[in-house]
Parts: sequence; structure tokens; C-alpha cells
Amino acid sequence: MKKENICLKYMSLVKVIGKKDNEYRMANVPLLKINKNNDIKEILKSQFSNKKFEIVLPKVLKNQLFSENGALFVIGSKRYKYNANQLVLSDLDMKLLNDLSNNKSIDEVTINQLFKNIVDSTNKYMPLYEIKNLNEVVEKFNNLEFNDKKKTITDFLLATHANPTMSNLKNIGLPYFGRFIRNTGIKLSENANVIYQSPTGLFSRKIKISDF
Repeated sequence: MKKENICLKYMSLVKVIGKKDNEYRMANVPLLKINKNNDIKEILKSQFSNKKFEIVLPKVLKNQLFSENGALFVIGSKRYKYNANQLVLSDLDMKLLNDLSNNKSIDEVTINQLFKNIVDSTNKYMPLYEIKNLNEVVEKFNNLEFNDKKKTITDFLLATHANPTMSNLKNIGLPYFGRFIRNTGIKLSENANVIYQSPTGLFSRKIKISDF
């Protein structure tokens, strides 16, 4: 994994001009280059070789909040974005999770249903994750040993927190679960929004990137 953030000053939001369609992508602005040259477009040319592009937002700070298609996320660098949604679970499921953490007795049928509810809720309220092979994931979970089921639920929930945590859940067909990466730069649609918040979080302002 590249250590790209060590010298990262900030990012820029760029519109790449295509023959048919345009696309919005993130680009890193390295600290060393910005110290030598304040021309952002010149600095970014190497990241968009042989492509026409326009700078939409010249300065996007690390962990800037965005929303797109119901997903809420922050962008840590041009390659990484992290979930910022909170998982929604019923009171009963929350009670069962508490029972599990306190090692209270739960039968196989109940823990299997609990996991299915968690996965269903993740798919419904957290579109960033896009668990496409849902039935296969649930079936693999059902075939695990009970203690492995407990650990898998814990690791699954860790990866759905509003932070950069990732879990390797290859035992249920979800390796690198919670990692959202695109090496050529995170892509955004024209309908994505930049969300600016006050330091207290009480006030926020949402601007569609196509409006810049």
C-alpha cells in the first residue's frame, strides 16, 4: 500500500474532459511541489497525462465530507474514501449485540437472524458497501462455528463504523470489507455534494459539485 499521505498538502477536485462524457476525480497536491510551484494545474498535469481537465475545487482538505446517492463519506486522499454513515439497527438487534458482548446465551437461529438483519440494514442504509452477493454471505456465515460467528459479527460492525477501519472477512466472502479504494483517483458524479460543517457540527451547508 502506497504511503501517499506523508507529504500530502491537500487535494483538488478535477473535472476530466472526455470525448462523450466528463468525470469528476480527486487529485493529490503534494506539499513539496506546492512549495516550489503555486500553479495547481501545472502540478496536477502528471496525474492526468494526455487528458484535458479543469480544476473545480483547487483546495479540498483531507477528510472532507461528501454525499452521493445516499452514501455519506469522507475522502482521505485521492485514492481512499471512508464511510461516514451510521448503521441503523432495531432495539432488539442492539439488545442481542449487547448480550453477545456480555457472553449471554444466544442460540444458533437467533445469531444467524441477527447477522442477516445487520447485513440487510447495511445494504439498505449504507450504499457505499454494496454487498451484492448477500445470500452467499449469509449462507457462509450460517456454516461457521458459533465462536467464529461472534468474531465475524464484531469484525463486520468494526468495518461499518464511521472511520477508516477495514476488516478481512474472507471467511464469508468479504475480503477487505470497508476499504474503498481507486488507484486512479476517487470518482464522483456531478450530483455528488460537498458538505461543509461548522466546527461544532451544528450547522452544515451542502453544495452540488456541478454548481461550482
